[in-house]
Amino acid sequence: MISQRQHRAASHFGLGVSRRDIAAMGDDPKGWLVDQLDAKRATTLDVPSTQETLFAYQEAFAERRRMQASAEGNESKARDAQVMQRQFRQRARQTVGEQVGRRFNFAVTTAAPFRERLVHFYSNHFTVSQ
Repeated sequence: MISQRQHRAASHFGLGVSRRDIAAMGDDPKGWLVDQLDAKRATTLDVPSTQETLFAYQEAFAERRRMQASAEGNESKARDAQVMQRQFRQRARQTVGEQVGRRFNFAVTTAAPFRERLVHFYSNHFTVSQ
């Protein structure tokens, strides 16, 4: 049987109520939440850093620009540049899809849902789109 304090801790501060989380918190929901903020318990997500991803995109863009510049007046090279551009877009969509999938899977399976909820909050809070 789940107590009101356990339910509140899991639903208000975590990513929802799960049997694993209820078992982990036991009779101390507050301690369970505080323990998740311990830096020693932090787990890392297996995705490249934003910096690594951006550098890879910059290299691909630079290569595409070089191909486009060398393709001026050469129909064969122009087609190669178009093919490369399509491949780049496809690879970019695939990379983003994989990273989003890993991020989602990590959030769903983490043993620290409170930390994950904070990550989601601040990711949304500091993200500005136009």
